[in-house]
Amino acid sequence: MLPNCSALTSLDLRGNYAGPEGCAALARCLPHTPVLRTLSLVDNVLCGRYLADKEHAFDPGSSDSVPPNCSGLVALLRSSTRLSHLDLSFNFLGDEGAVALADVFASSHDAFTALSLSLGFNKLTAHGVGRLCAALRRPIGAGLALRALCLRNNTLRAAGAATLALSLELTDGHGMAVAELSLMNNHLGPEGGHTVAAAARRNPWLVSLDLTGNLLGPTGVTSLVDALYEPAPDAHVPCLEVLVLHRNNTGDAGAAAVAKALRSQTSSQLRRLHLSNSHIHSAGAAALAAAFAVNASLEHVNLQRNRFTGDDELLLKAAFTPPRTMLLGPGPI
Repeated sequence: MLPNCSALTSLDLRGNYAGPEGCAALARCLPHTPVLRTLSLVDNVLCGRYLADKEHAFDPGSSDSVPPNCSGLVALLRSSTRLSHLDLSFNFLGDEGAVALADVFASSHDAFTALSLSLGFNKLTAHGVGRLCAALRRPIGAGLALRALCLRNNTLRAAGAATLALSLELTDGHGMAVAELSLMNNHLGPEGGHTVAAAARRNPWLVSLDLTGNLLGPTGVTSLVDALYEPAPDAHVPCLEVLVLHRNNTGDAGAAAVAKALRSQTSSQLRRLHLSNSHIHSAGAAALAAAFAVNASLEHVNLQRNRFTGDDELLLKAAFTPPRTMLLGPGPI
């Protein structure tokens, strides 16, 4: 496999059921691909869990379950230091896989600073995510541990959000050193969204946070933006440049809270705001338009698939003038 691929820059091996043995074999080949930057191993049962695990509920405690083998996964990650993107989604890694990855990160502090790692759809729980994120903590000034971490669709809920926040929070000069964090579709709820936002506010590395589809609702969105942008005694300004809140039923009340945050100096670093499919009507449009008129830092907003009238859209466009860009209308689902 790949004995000498000196010109290979991208490799997509999704859906090949490589298993632990194939994963280990690939790890041995990666040193022979010096310019490989993108590797997809989506849906390859990398920890030895058979295809049936996707068709039936997998119980790691049952007597007939196959114990996961993470040695190939560990070897693969140790050989991936030159990659810019590694996609391990849909591999049912579970907490065993997350802990194995955490051990690699804990012992390789400077190896993966440019890597974007995707771990979506892997049945991770609060325990596994907690171990993984704790291993990504670094002291201020030590640089990134990862460029990006995607944990979408792992159903972390509020308990997982609390565990993740412990690593994200800056304590004793250390925090989770990840620039882009995606927690899409994790059922965080209002409590979990607030917890993550409160921790993210003082994290000096985090510039992009995706909380799409987390059942926040108007109250949760309000609580989240208050945690991020409410003026505080230490006057700390979050480093976030991108905030993604698609599909959270923001409503007019949540939009008003977002508008209030946009009028605050604490949101001066925010450049891109995503609020599509958020059930915002005319009252929310008016609140946002008033905030756009006075906010000088925001460069792009996505407000597609909301409940705006034609007059609402004209009002928003008048307040958010070029070269700033705005997406309105139906857009993708």
